[in-house]
This record gives sequence, C-alpha cells and structure tokens, in this order.
Amino acid sequence: EGPLKAPRINGDIELQKLGMRVDYLNTKFTFSDRLIIDNNVLNINQIEIFDSLGHKAIANGRVDFRNFNEVGLNLQFNADNLMMLDLREWQNDIFYGQAYGTGLISLKGTTRDLKIDIAARAVDNTKFYLPLHRGSSGGDLSFVSFTTGQNEDEELRPDPTRNPSRNDIKKSRLELNINLEPTPQAEITLFFDPTAGGSLSARGSGELKMNVQPDSDFNISGEYTIDQGTYNFVLSQVVNKKFEVRGGSKISWNGEPTDAILDVVAVYKLRTSLYNLFYDEAYRRRIPVDCEIYLTGPIESPEIRFNINLPTADEDTKTRLRNSINTEEDMTKQFLSLLIVNSFMPDPNYAPAGSSGFMSNPVEVTTAEVLSNQLSNWVSQISNDFDIGFHYRPGDEVSRQEIEVALSTQILNDRVIINSNIDVGGGNYGVTENTNDIAGDFSVEVKIDKRGKFRVKAFTRPNDKLIYESSPYTSGIGIFFREEFNSFGALIKGYWNKIFGKKDKKEDADKELANSR
Repeated sequence: EGPLKAPRINGDIELQKLGMRVDYLNTKFTFSDRLIIDNNVLNINQIEIFDSLGHKAIANGRVDFRNFNEVGLNLQFNADNLMMLDLREWQNDIFYGQAYGTGLISLKGTTRDLKIDIAARAVDNTKFYLPLHRGSSGGDLSFVSFTTGQNEDEELRPDPTRNPSRNDIKKSRLELNINLEPTPQAEITLFFDPTAGGSLSARGSGELKMNVQPDSDFNISGEYTIDQGTYNFVLSQVVNKKFEVRGGSKISWNGEPTDAILDVVAVYKLRTSLYNLFYDEAYRRRIPVDCEIYLTGPIESPEIRFNINLPTADEDTKTRLRNSINTEEDMTKQFLSLLIVNSFMPDPNYAPAGSSGFMSNPVEVTTAEVLSNQLSNWVSQISNDFDIGFHYRPGDEVSRQEIEVALSTQILNDRVIINSNIDVGGGNYGVTENTNDIAGDFSVEVKIDKRGKFRVKAFTRPNDKLIYESSPYTSGIGIFFREEFNSFGALIKGYWNKIFGKKDKKEDADKELANSR
C-alpha cells in the first residue's frame, strides 16, 4: 500500500530453496522458510541456511527494504563447518581456495556499502592459497547476486562480448574483515615469485586477521605456527626437491602478504654414504642425512642458510663431518651435491690413488628419482585414505641399490596417525656379496582429545649408527601435551579460572545466551 515510488510492504511469504551467492567469496547458500515482512522490514529469526554441501548455519537479523535503491542488511550467521570460501584462481588473484569454518559471520550496511566480519576456526578440508607474487586492490567489488541455475563456471567467468554498460550488477564498496583461527586440519599454501619458483604448504595453528578496505589493498596480520608441511625448493629450474618443514616453524604478517616474515626450517631427507668424505671402509654403508634449509627474515629477500645433519650418527661421526665441511663455500657445494646426485662431493686432495671421484651417476640418480616420484603419484591416486610413497636409489661402487616403500594413513576421524617405512638394500656394483638387508620403521600417534593437545606416540626404528651399541632397533613411547598462550601469567590465570570459581559464571552466561536466542 502507499505511493508507487515508496510503497509500504506487509505480509508473509513462504520460500522453497531460495538461493543466492556471495560473489566476492563465491559461496552459495539456500534456505526454505516462511518469512514475515513488517513495514518493509524482513525479520530473520533462527532460519537454517545451507551451503552447497548441506552444511548448516543459523541466521538472525533483518533486511530493510525501505530504500529500494540501497537495501539495508543487518544479519548474523552462526556457522558449523560452513563453506565460507569457494574461489578459483582466475576469480581472485589475492587469495583463493576452499575454506570451511565454524564461527560467526556478520553482514552490516547496504548492498552498495557493505561490511562483512568473519570470526571463524578453519576446519577439515580447508585449502587456502595465497599467491605472494600477485595482489590487487580490494575496492569496487560486487557483493551478491541470484543465480540462474546454468553451469556455474560458465556463469561466473566474464563474457568478453558482453556490453558492460548494460545489465551489470551494481558494484559495492566492500569492507571485509576475517579473523581466522587456522587448525592442523586446514592447509595453507604460499606461492612465491614464479621466476624463482617454489611453494610452501603447511598445516598448523595461530591467529590471522585479513582485511580488505574499499579502494585499498589486501592486508594480513598475525602469526602462523607450522605443525607439518612441505617446502618445494626450486633452483634455476634445475633442482626441484620437496623438503619437509620442521614443526615449530613460523610465518608472521603485519601488512601486505608479500611482507611476510619467515622463521622456517625445511629438511630434505636422504640416505647416502660418508665414504666420499672420509675414504674409510667403515663409512661405506648408507645412513640417514638431513639437508636443512634455514629461511629467516622477509619472504621477498630471506636470509638462506644451509646445514647438513646426521640425525642418527654418533657424536664422533658428527664431529668428523663438521671438521670436513668447515666453510660456508664447502657447505654450499656439499649441500647441492646431495640434492643433485644424492652423494657427497669427494675431495680430490684426499682421494686415494685410482679413485674414480663421484661414485653416483647424476643422470642415473635424477632419472631414478623422477620415475620414483611419478610412481608414487600414481599409486597415491588409488585411494584418498592412504599416502603411498616409492623411492629407488641406484647403487654404485660405494653403496648398494635400495628400494624404499612408505605408507601413511589417518583413521578414526584423523585421531590415529600411522606411518611405516620399509627399506630393502641389494648388492653393490662391483661387489660379489648377494645378501639383502631389510630395515624399517613404524610409528603410531593417537590424539587423546579432538584438538590434539594430548597425544600418545609409539615407535620403532632402526639404529643407523655405524657400530651398534646393543640392538639394531630402538623402540619407545611418549606422551605429548601442547598449550598455546601469549604470556605465562595468562596461562596460569586461564587454568586457575578453569579449576576454581568460574564455572558458575560460565553456566549463567550460557543460560543467558540460550534465553536470548
């Protein structure tokens, strides 16, 4: 009723699977309910909204139609494992991926000047990609539109033949604030400068704040602590190795994504002989060697330091290694030699007469590694529940050929983690012995609580010392506990409140919240 230019709308409407999409996040939602409109205001009260996978959020708030040119929004969503991001790379050059979160979402403002606040904890199946070599302005972003039901990718991809001056969605000045609590169930991948190559994928925890202001760049602040991850090390398109990121490594931001500060240790594990260094028959057998990269400082120009570690060797052997590689130049040479040919570079000054220098054929080693990686990829595609790895190392005059098979899986909702590794060694080239050695390690890790603060781990692994002290295997069991805090005083206060006197107040607050709903 009322004038045509400004009518007053009252009544109710029953909707069945009404769908809409938030363009900037490419998230699609549907709901079915009876809605009441009172004087141009649509009141939302405890409405169940579902994402494209059926995950649910409870919505409350209002939509104000009193000004039809700018619809007013004041909505809050209490989400449980809701899809909050579903962007492809071509849709957003700032960040993209799929993100599922549990937390609160708030939409306030108008369709032309909107503020979105998200405070959520990332949950399972979240894969978030952050290209650090690109970035764009966050202003002038479209917010929401209704879909037609045609193919989604074709509908979202821009049509170059379309006249942009007609039938376009109104553009919005959008402010986006995301307070994200990453969890070990969520994976974050950082892509570096494509001219240098490399990427870092990690699972961990922390608190990140991301912000997009109208007519300004995307900013991120906070600290991310890595539990586990991989670093793809690329050097001049010649070396391409996958390093394991050591737990406890950190990435912090305080501004643009490219202003990240690294404190990361990445390890490339291999087995090789120390004979080329010491020319001692006692060191012919392959033992574990860790090639460690330390990345510290700004991500665009980090300080890079190499180190070679023998994780299972005795102290005498480690001391001999440090004495033989005692300069930064020697460390760089040996580090690259291990990456390229899986072998230490021999010192011609100490090589015995008649020595052939490099024992490993670089072409043979590289070919074997490429084929091993391809086979691992094929085998891993058989099942999403298991991660299977295969590695073949050709033998030489110093060490034997080896075949390594690794298997890992997570069961019972990722509460139990199982890792196993079997290593079979054959005879050396030029050596007449036909004996085969079989070695393997096995570990089981159980998360006592859902978030993994309490963990129990049992393991057995071979002793790779050159001379066994007692047994060729070591077994053990351990109990782990981890708690995050900003200060020791806050930690003590938090536990004090949990144990003494705060329970009643919490119960009262829960009752008050339930009554308000």
